[in-house]
Amino acid sequence: SQPQSYENTVAALGRLKGAFEARRSKFFESYRAGVHVHVNVQQLTGVELASLITTYYMLEGALVRSCRKDRWGNHFCLRTSDATRGPMMVRNFFQQKTPRMFNTDELRYSALNLTSLPKYGSVEFRAMESTYNFDKIALFAKRHLDVRNYAIGKSPVQIVEDAIRWGVRGWGSQVLSDTKDLFDYEDAINDFEDGLETAEDFAFCHKWGEKSLDIFSKDSNMW
Repeated sequence: SQPQSYENTVAALGRLKGAFEARRSKFFESYRAGVHVHVNVQQLTGVELASLITTYYMLEGALVRSCRKDRWGNHFCLRTSDATRGPMMVRNFFQQKTPRMFNTDELRYSALNLTSLPKYGSVEFRAMESTYNFDKIALFAKRHLDVRNYAIGKSPVQIVEDAIRWGVRGWGSQVLSDTKDLFDYEDAINDFEDGLETAEDFAFCHKWGEKSLDIFSKDSNMW
């Protein structure tokens, strides 16, 4: 299938909802299943992809908290706070420029799944529960699309510095077009600070701006 615009995605969700209603389908919200959103990153440079990752790390706590509680720490959508080896593997990918991490399932079941990069040219966000609430699915998709769009034209270091300057609410509202209720929980600042620590480790692991990081270019031999 081809990547779709956000507007087309919302329209497709509407058609799916209509089909369910027309057939009087019964929907069971199982903890064994979830909604996975793929965001197309084929037009990003390697630096912009790294900026997307940096941005996501700082927002991951809040974004996962917006999902149903049985997705928190779920073995099929682990956060960086649940599985710290994931960020280390991502750092190694950018430092060593080797696709080895994509040949293993170690990252596949992360809330941010990067193993879809060589397969689909996308990053996959896996935290959303199975739900009949199509508005919630659309909002989940939009927020992660916002993360990608915010990363365009920025470096990881710049993003970390901006996040420190503005704080979780001020910076978060610059990244996301809709932050309603997203940061309205007791541990929001702690989650942001934990994500910031992971993001700093990643942002300062590499001298960004190298042409060789344009991993989707025709001249790239990454795959």
